[in-house]
Amino acid sequence: MNRLLGIVLKIFFRLSLTIERDDEYLSLSFYSKIVYDNWIFDMAKLIDLAAVYGKSNGPVVSKIILNVFDNDKRFVQDFKESVDLLMGLMKTKFKEY
Repeated sequence: MNRLLGIVLKIFFRLSLTIERDDEYLSLSFYSKIVYDNWIFDMAKLIDLAAVYGKSNGPVVSKIILNVFDNDKRFVQDFKESVDLLMGLMKTKFKEY
């Protein structure tokens, strides 16, 4: 199971990069279109990656998240919206109790 988890983390790390080979890179516009438009990453996946791998592979998870946010600024806005949504839900639930 640990081997499978390691492979999955490596796949997500690779997906967070714009590099194809040592001397070949995807353009940021092409990368953004492929990754964002096809939901390769979204806030739920990034949060899940942090929850599953954060404690044992914190630096790798941080790099994945930084790569995703740096490569497409729409993810920063998505993150802000996710936090706002979660805060609103928490406030509602606290008021109920």
